[in-house]
Amino acid sequence: MTNQQTWIDKFSFNSVDKKTIIIGNKSQVDGGSIYYSATITDEFPLDVVVSTNEFTPNVVVLADGSGTYKAIMDAVNTAPSRVTS
Repeated sequence: MTNQQTWIDKFSFNSVDKKTIIIGNKSQVDGGSIYYSATITDEFPLDVVVSTNEFTPNVVVLADGSGTYKAIMDAVNTAPSRVTS
């Protein structure tokens, strides 16, 4: 899983020519994998493939309180700032 906001925060958008970010609009499920595509410009695509069978969630966010956290930001804030493989 990727913290999309952290990924977006790594880029500066202070210029007059604002960049368009598309995240999640191209999401699709294909053969047990979730495919995400994010594009800042036509020259810089980022494609991430996450297999749903390879990962066990560390946290579960459910509004009814039955998950590990009730709010997404609470779960994000508990994640380490740098993760190594």
